[in-house]
Amino acid sequence: MKSAVARLPILLVAVVGLFANQIRLGRYHETNNLNRVVGNADIPASVAITSMALGPLRSVVTNALWWRAIRQQDRGDFFDALQLADWITKLQPTYASVWAYLGWNMSYNIAHEFPRDDDRWQWIYRAIQLLRDSGLKYNPDDTIIKHELARIFYHRIGGKMDAGAEYFKNQWAFEMMKYFGASDEYEIERLSSAPATLAELREHPAVRDYYDEAQKLGFDVFDFDQNPPGAFLQQVDLPEAVKARAANEIFYHDRRARIERDLKLDMVKVQFVNTEYGPLDWRLHQAHAIYWSVTDDFEDFLKSGVNYSKIVRQSMVSSFHEGRLFHDPVRNTIMRTNNLKIVGKIHDFVEYSMKHEFSASVDNLHRQFLESAISILYSYNQIHMSRELFAHYAHDYLDKGGRDYDTFIAQNLTASLLANSVEIQGSVVESALYQSYIWLDLGEYDRSNGLFKLAALLWQRNQAKYQNRPAKLMPPLIEMAKSVRSRIASDRGISAADIEQKAKEARASKPREVYIGTYDDNDHAHH
Repeated sequence: MKSAVARLPILLVAVVGLFANQIRLGRYHETNNLNRVVGNADIPASVAITSMALGPLRSVVTNALWWRAIRQQDRGDFFDALQLADWITKLQPTYASVWAYLGWNMSYNIAHEFPRDDDRWQWIYRAIQLLRDSGLKYNPDDTIIKHELARIFYHRIGGKMDAGAEYFKNQWAFEMMKYFGASDEYEIERLSSAPATLAELREHPAVRDYYDEAQKLGFDVFDFDQNPPGAFLQQVDLPEAVKARAANEIFYHDRRARIERDLKLDMVKVQFVNTEYGPLDWRLHQAHAIYWSVTDDFEDFLKSGVNYSKIVRQSMVSSFHEGRLFHDPVRNTIMRTNNLKIVGKIHDFVEYSMKHEFSASVDNLHRQFLESAISILYSYNQIHMSRELFAHYAHDYLDKGGRDYDTFIAQNLTASLLANSVEIQGSVVESALYQSYIWLDLGEYDRSNGLFKLAALLWQRNQAKYQNRPAKLMPPLIEMAKSVRSRIASDRGISAADIEQKAKEARASKPREVYIGTYDDNDHAHH
């Protein structure tokens, strides 16, 4: 009896509290703050009912769920923590830290639970979609969510720690190839200047004429399912040039619309990033790490509370080493090679960083980049650019009367051969292959053969050294050779088949030299 009497004041307080909460709940409804919870079909009924009942006390529920999620996380119950955090985003969609936590948990902890590369990739890709498509939908300008996105591209996909790193990079590239073609400067500029809306597209003179004539024949050229963009209707009674111009405008409008809708990339900002920090290959992860990091004003890097500028610097350097994509449509394989065009922008950005946020790590990055870039540019016969960077290097890091350019090249190439960096070693292998094909084209078979043997030796040493660390392995040498042949064909305007033919002729003239010039599909014995 006494216990019942003792509980009576508690019950009275509870009744009064619930009554007061119902009054506040009515006001809460008036502000529409609860509508996004009650009207959300994705929220479990129990959570929605609890939110309605508690009204303004919803933050208490959120905190309770948050603490429980942390506790489950500490116990290693990642899937339970994921579900709890998902409920929190439904209750508090503008709680940016929870979105970032979800993305991190999915891409790192949960992905780590799966032994297969393709399973881990699914969780990484889902984390990108969650942050990009849902998190930024409710928090479009939030730097926390953008930074987590940038970190996934920079570290989770671009890093070397996961054995599936090469697979992740390739999967992202294959996904982006649905949206970008050559991804060169022309395409990016063309996409950014394409009509952003269907209304703008309709105002284009050639498109308007093309549409009107097609309508007379019963065709709707804006029905992209029935009339794929890029191809024009031959039946339309207009000059071929007008039809081609209209089809071109429709194609780039549709491509831009799909990029902005599906990838949430603003093409105007893409063009800005490409101009200021590139050119970049938007089929590769580095471009997206930079996109989600940069702002219009460098000062925002320093005010953001996170080191965006580090991600940008490192991603730009990574792009220099492996930021140009070559796709073999026959084998459906991908190779990444040096992006030499980005050299000047890297140097400018790192020097600007040193002036505004100098640190030993930035200075070390600057020095290492210059040392590798000078040698790699020399290997690709970009002597003028190589000497220009050496002048900066000598000014910043060499005492007066120090090494001259030729001495530096000789010593630094030797150091590059012994480097522990897989990216530097890969660049050295590629540049040796590149020089091998250049000398092959000039008929200097012995020199070509020597460089090819050097590339093969370095490749073999790297593969043996990292045989138990798959993420640090180079691609097969046959694929690297094919990529270099494609690059030379692209740079010099010649056919890759011509290069292969010269290599076969060279091997025929030097039957004892098994490595000369190239591999082809029937040369597996030369591996």
